[in-house]
Amino acid sequence: MRKLAKRYKVDEYDFIKEQGALYARDMAKAAPPFAGGVINFKKQSIGSSKDRKQGEFAMWNDLQKIFVVQEDPQVIQWAVATFGRGPIYKGRKKTGKGVALTISEIKRWHRRNMLPSSGRARALKYDQRFWVSEKILKLYFKKEKTKVGTAKAALAESMVRINPKQRVPAWIKRNMSRADGKGRVLRSSKGPRAIIRASAYGLRSIASKIGFLQRFRVKAMEKRMIHLVRANAKKSGLKVKLS
Repeated sequence: MRKLAKRYKVDEYDFIKEQGALYARDMAKAAPPFAGGVINFKKQSIGSSKDRKQGEFAMWNDLQKIFVVQEDPQVIQWAVATFGRGPIYKGRKKTGKGVALTISEIKRWHRRNMLPSSGRARALKYDQRFWVSEKILKLYFKKEKTKVGTAKAALAESMVRINPKQRVPAWIKRNMSRADGKGRVLRSSKGPRAIIRASAYGLRSIASKIGFLQRFRVKAMEKRMIHLVRANAKKSGLKVKLS
C-alpha cells in the first residue's frame, strides 16, 4: 500500500490519519455496551439508542446482584429498628448484610463490588447483600446510568483526537470529559503511524476481538487505497488495473 501511495501520489499521512480514526471507531463499536451481542460494522454510529438501553439494563441488573431491593419503605424501617445497621436475620438465618440508607453508602458498596476487568458487579449471595429501598436505589441509578458508554467514550476520545470530523452520539460524548483516551498520528522514517490509547472499565472485553478488528480494518484499507489510486489515476488520465 505504501508503494501504491507513492506511485499514484496518495497522501500517506492523510490516509493513515483517516484509517487510524476509523480503526478507533471499529473498536468503539465493539466496546460495551452493544445490543444483540453482534458488532454491526455497517452502521456509521459507534453507539445506538438500543446500545445505550442495553447498558442501562445491564447496570440495573448489576445493582440487583449486590442489593436486596425492598419496594415497601416500612420493611427498611423495620430492619433498622430491629437490627440497627448490623446484619439482618430471620430467626437464626442471616438474610442480609445490613441496610444502606444513603446514596453515598450505595455508591461505596457498588464500587467495592465492581470487577476490575469489566466494571460489572460480582454476584453476591443473598445474605451478603445490603437491603435498600427501591426509591433510593432508583435515585442512585438515575444518576449513575449517565456513565453508561464510558468504554466507548475512551475510544471516541482517541478517534476524534486523530480526526475531529468523526461524529460521536450525545450519550457517549457526555462521558468523553472523564474518559481516558488519546490518539495521534506520528511521522517516522518508516512512514506515518496512528497511535491509539484508551483505558476504561469494559475495554478488556474487546481484547479477544483485536485480531478480527485488525483484519477487518486492513481489508477496508486495501479497498480504500484501490479507490484512491483509481481516482487519482483517472484525474491524471492513466489507466490502472488493480485487484
